[in-house]
Amino acid sequence: MRLIDADKINTKDVIGGASEFANDIRKAMQDLIDNAPTVDAEPLRHGKWIAVDDEYMDETLYKCSECHEDFVTIDGMPAQNLYKYCPNCGAKMQEECKKE
Repeated sequence: MRLIDADKINTKDVIGGASEFANDIRKAMQDLIDNAPTVDAEPLRHGKWIAVDDEYMDETLYKCSECHEDFVTIDGMPAQNLYKYCPNCGAKMQEECKKE
């Protein structure tokens, strides 16, 4: 699932022309957009990577402070490995890392 800004969709960008057929298609598309179900966005969670004192095959083990899921990194902490957000729970990670 992905959240979009439906108010910024311009059906004329998708179907050009001024024919009755094009107008009918644009109206049908707009009706689909307007009547699509909405989701309540959850507030953004913030977390920190927690360095776990356990070594895993010469790699460093980190844990998300929000969901407690473990992650292994090859070089450096997870934020340096493109994990700006927890891949498991979606929490936005702070730069600093706590030590467990």
